[in-house]
Amino acid sequence: PLDKPAITMRDLGLLKMACESYLGSLGVDQRTARRAFHLAVIAQREFKQAVRREGAAIIRSARAEGRPMALLLSRPYHIDPQIHHKAPDILNDFGVDVLTEDSVPLEDNPKLANKHVVSLWQYPNRNLYAANWACRQPDVEVVQINSFGCGPDAIAVDEARRTLNEWKKGFTVIRVDEIESTGSMRLRLRSMVESMRRKAQSDPSYTPRRTTQDFQKADRERIILVPDFARFATLPIARPMMDMGFKIEVLPPADRQSVDIGLKYTNNEICYPAIVIIGDVIKALQSGMYDPREVAVGISQTGGQCRDSCYLTLLKHGLVAAGFDQVPVISVATNFKPLNDQPGAKVNYPEFIYKILQTMTYADSVSAMYHACAVREENPGSALKLANTFMDALKDMNLKIRPGDLQSMLKQAVRAFNAVPVRESSYPAVGIVGEIYVKLNTFGGGGVVPWLIDQGIEVILPPLTEYFTSNFVNWDIDLKKHLLRPDWIWALSRLIERPMENYI
Repeated sequence: PLDKPAITMRDLGLLKMACESYLGSLGVDQRTARRAFHLAVIAQREFKQAVRREGAAIIRSARAEGRPMALLLSRPYHIDPQIHHKAPDILNDFGVDVLTEDSVPLEDNPKLANKHVVSLWQYPNRNLYAANWACRQPDVEVVQINSFGCGPDAIAVDEARRTLNEWKKGFTVIRVDEIESTGSMRLRLRSMVESMRRKAQSDPSYTPRRTTQDFQKADRERIILVPDFARFATLPIARPMMDMGFKIEVLPPADRQSVDIGLKYTNNEICYPAIVIIGDVIKALQSGMYDPREVAVGISQTGGQCRDSCYLTLLKHGLVAAGFDQVPVISVATNFKPLNDQPGAKVNYPEFIYKILQTMTYADSVSAMYHACAVREENPGSALKLANTFMDALKDMNLKIRPGDLQSMLKQAVRAFNAVPVRESSYPAVGIVGEIYVKLNTFGGGGVVPWLIDQGIEVILPPLTEYFTSNFVNWDIDLKKHLLRPDWIWALSRLIERPMENYI
């Protein structure tokens, strides 16, 4: 078996503790481990400096002799000639000097002052830092080697292109996993080089891109359109925001048209839920039912290293492309740190947490009763009718979001579901797991849940509450493994964990 300890590289102190802990498990004494770590940090720093010096020498030589340069953006495994198909050698053959993203003269800890992208991943960030540098270099063109479209790379490639477009720079993407003959790649690179030579060099000029307007205090009167997440998930998230005075309108469930529109206005290699959700919002705005000057769009974010955090930026890009840049976007982050400029949408997170845990627990209970009853009901549709009734109760602002009121409503739900005529029989059960949107959203999951019910199978859906309460375990493990430092969120979790578990 292989040892694969979890470590973090963003906090040198935590990295040191994690390395000392791991080496200690192998019998290495603490003094030796500390010295080894110290020397490793120095070696890493010296290596990075040596790469930068080599890059600086290439830049000086190329400019002194009038040679063009190409910045090659990639991931570490693209260094393999069998993967990059000798793209650097081809560029050299054309008389172009090649720079890598870690060889350009950047400051030690660069910051991505760019609100158009969520910068959560190290290697995409390195590419974006380098692309930003290249924007200001008239003699440098940018080539990106890409071999995995889905996930962060789909977002990073789009953002690099938009950043370069702001400075009227070209951008060549080489999809190495789609190349059957290196001749096509050579032809594309030759075309890029020829365009460089024909294009007269001039001082870089900047034209900011269009984006959606920020949500200001004056926008509080706008109706906030929220895409449907799932029958037992959307209202529990929206209701606490409604209590804070936000005017929420939940859009109808997604359909095939949502997908078609999403594919038109979103990178087709991003994950399926993003395509559906963004298409759903644009479909609503294109329907003519809403005045763009009177609505905004609401969306949730995990705030962590998850593609869900990037739906915000993808949504903004889609709205601009569809001609709705006057529609502001607001977000609510499950880590309580929304990655969005929204001065008019201040969220009271203590109140939000208090209420959403109650509404989710309520919805999870209704969901469990519905799925247990749906497969057994004698009159098809009776369980769904009850489920809709008790979920719609969250729309009633007279229903207070507090334990007593919701528990009273749940007691009514228990009596109502118990009164549904059912077939007394044993049914096989199937648990649904997977990506949260796909497993909870009927359309996103291809209708698998109602299909299973129609086949006489009881469906078990994981409670939405567990998506949040699992953080109690995650934070404990992260602290023990030196991946996280205690902060106010962790301290708050210590206070509410036991009361929350008792309530559930």
